[in-house]
Amino acid sequence: MSYQCPVCGYGELTRPPENFSICPCCGTEFGNDDFDRKPSELRDEWIEKDMPWFSRSTLKPRNWNSYRQLIIADFGADLVDHPRMDNDVNYRYEVNKAFSEVRIAKQLKALREREQEPLTQSQLATKADMKQSRISELEGMNYSGWSINTLERLAKALGVAFKYSFVRWSDLTFDIKRGLSDQTLAFPSFEREPVRQIVGFFEGNREQAFYSALQAGRSNTVSILQGAIAAPPPRSLTKEMNSYGTIINSPSPRRHSRVA
Repeated sequence: MSYQCPVCGYGELTRPPENFSICPCCGTEFGNDDFDRKPSELRDEWIEKDMPWFSRSTLKPRNWNSYRQLIIADFGADLVDHPRMDNDVNYRYEVNKAFSEVRIAKQLKALREREQEPLTQSQLATKADMKQSRISELEGMNYSGWSINTLERLAKALGVAFKYSFVRWSDLTFDIKRGLSDQTLAFPSFEREPVRQIVGFFEGNREQAFYSALQAGRSNTVSILQGAIAAPPPRSLTKEMNSYGTIINSPSPRRHSRVA
């Protein structure tokens, strides 16, 4: 059984962080160093020292990176709130790089495990023309060799878009402080995207739009489609919608005046 250091986020402690055990990563002696100081204070001190690996007897994990470790442990806010973020350009870009690497790895896994479109690592590997071991490595959150070609292949295999863009530092800071939950990282593929269903509805393919929303389990999309025209869905779909557990509270049908 492994334990996580409450100071640096190192997740391979062999003993609980107590009773004078020492973290091989940040060097915190639990029960001594944290006797009158909070973990966040010790963390700030470690960050100020440039986050060195402490132990000489315990080797660093493969591809170990202190910035990624803190972000994976959900301590990213401590990185961006530290004075070094304002005063140290190299530090700032290391935070940026580490967060981007962790985010894309975690998003890859979240997209692969979408509730409506789940894929195994082997299935995704087949679609992306990669090996399963490669997908496992990419999802590990300690990978740093991302390439544009790899990201484009994964995007195509997952049915999502890949966007090249620059962002403001304030946007990056917000994303880091918000954290990396599956809810913020996963979204439908092109075929199941609610916006496309709405567009299809207004272009006249009403019945197909309702079917698409239902098959995707998107009751909120059905509500949007219904509310947009203030009319019930096609009769042929009423029974199927109820079978999906969708509660329909549509206003009475009304005629729309023809626009010349």
